[in-house]
Amino acid sequence: MNARSLLLSLGILTAFVSAKADITIEVTEFSEPEMVVISASGSLNTSSLSSMISAYDGGGISPGDKLIRFSAPGGGTARISFIGTGMIDFGSASFVACDYFEGDNLGLEESRLSFPTTYSSGDPLSSSMVFLGESIASLGIDEAGAPFSATLATGDRITIRIVRLVDAAILQSTQANLLKRLRILKRSNKSLKRKLRAARRRGR
Repeated sequence: MNARSLLLSLGILTAFVSAKADITIEVTEFSEPEMVVISASGSLNTSSLSSMISAYDGGGISPGDKLIRFSAPGGGTARISFIGTGMIDFGSASFVACDYFEGDNLGLEESRLSFPTTYSSGDPLSSSMVFLGESIASLGIDEAGAPFSATLATGDRITIRIVRLVDAAILQSTQANLLKRLRILKRSNKSLKRKLRAARRRGR
């Protein structure tokens, strides 16, 4: 499965948007193939913000700089607003660029908020980035401290959650074992029912 197909398959995860002006970020690690997908969904309250349209750097993550930036690897443009209080610590590593991006430009930093140039306050946002060959650990995210939660100066709440998906092979093996146990249980139940019927007949 390529990165684009993966993002499309995960679309249902980012399609549901909170009614509040909140952003939920899910960091999902895949072990086969090895990659991390970071997805954001929600909305922002920008009604009281002053902002300017500016060049926007490429997408990536820098936990040590309290930065998550959803954007194409080559960057683009976005509205930038200095908000004073932004992201909290969620790790220690330096910047790692994403390999693939889809969705809205969205940047969350310690003192700066970035959002699409045509964004209207309260509109839904949805973004995803793929980091090929990376893990939660290699990106420097402090998994032990998750989930992370911060309230921006705008009142918007940002939540970062960690999701782990097991190997497809392990999942298939687990499913096969469960089906095998269910079949054994059904056979045992049938045998028990036959014995009960036989016992009732003898008792008549």
